[in-house]
Amino acid sequence: MENINAIARKLLTILLVSSIVQVSFAQTDSSSEPDQPAANNSATIAPARERPTEEITVTEQLPVYRLRELTIEAEDKVYDLFNELVDEKRFRITCDTEKRINSLFDYRECKPEFEREATRAEAQDHLAMFRTMLGGPGEVSSGSVSGGTAIPQQFSIPMQQKQLQKKMDTLARENPEFLQSLIEFVEAKQRLENYERFDDADE
Repeated sequence: MENINAIARKLLTILLVSSIVQVSFAQTDSSSEPDQPAANNSATIAPARERPTEEITVTEQLPVYRLRELTIEAEDKVYDLFNELVDEKRFRITCDTEKRINSLFDYRECKPEFEREATRAEAQDHLAMFRTMLGGPGEVSSGSVSGGTAIPQQFSIPMQQKQLQKKMDTLARENPEFLQSLIEFVEAKQRLENYERFDDADE
């Protein structure tokens, strides 16, 4: 099952590569005419003392708890915007936070509505099947919403995940605000993962 974060990263990578290719073609087309005479080198090369010096900005390393907070804030912004823009309820994404045993940090999981619905339907069908078995022959359970015909998760979820990715792709291309929120989320996630990777290497 593909994670929502993985979909966002894959989508952003595709969009950024596409943008780089377009910029490269634009730069190639706007090159100077070959018949135009070259300017005098002495006039075009500025003395070393007049060249602008490169500025190096040193940013303070944030504590890991703050990096997690910023990542969650960026993720919430992505899904809030997406839920406003998307036209089908089944694609809307919500997040749950649960306490983790033997951990200082909570467990956070974000899923689209179709995934939650598929999980509920399959669980209800399994429960209905067990009730029928326990009730004996001839007894029909009314506990299953789907009537025992729920499509297994391994089939229904991956198919709709592809549709979700297409939706996100379309919205990112059409809505600059959503695209910017995706960029900020992926950058925040990358900063957090880099910190955790570096921290694990020190242990």
